[in-house]
Amino acid sequence: MVSERLRDSRGIYRTFLGTRYNYWPKRRFYVSQKGGRQRMLHRELWAHVNGSVPKAHAVVPVQDDWDDFSPGNWLCRPHASNGKKFEAVHPRIVFEGKNYYKASDCPYYYHTSRHGTSTRKTLLHRDIYVKFHGEVPEGHHVHHADFDAANNDSTNLVALTQSDHQKLHLARRSAGL
Repeated sequence: MVSERLRDSRGIYRTFLGTRYNYWPKRRFYVSQKGGRQRMLHRELWAHVNGSVPKAHAVVPVQDDWDDFSPGNWLCRPHASNGKKFEAVHPRIVFEGKNYYKASDCPYYYHTSRHGTSTRKTLLHRDIYVKFHGEVPEGHHVHHADFDAANNDSTNLVALTQSDHQKLHLARRSAGL
């Protein structure tokens, strides 16, 4: 798929799908300027295997080996720029082959998928509930019975009406818990 490292008078390069990617030593990856736009080999490889890379996501090697171009070596995850390096922002859980990331502003894990031009987020606890209990009834929320949003065990998830769910959490807050 991705060629072995080659060298010519212009330096080190690799080819992928007929495009030449030159090695960029400062960043430790391969780049092409084909079509007047900068393309990075690792992102092109991941997109070729998995579909397009979502916005605000980085494609990084699993074991920090930037020269291993096997498809299993690359991980797509949300990122934050930290100078020249990318670091994970949120922890990740894999369920049913999908990556769920912890939202920074709430205690839940979510999966982002693209459908045409729109983006759709699904919550891990709701997807687990649907898998083990069936569809969530209209107007119901999926509640963590032990009030621990990190405990997404199917036996810990129950469907409550919106009003019952709010009353339950309000009573817990007023009790100081």
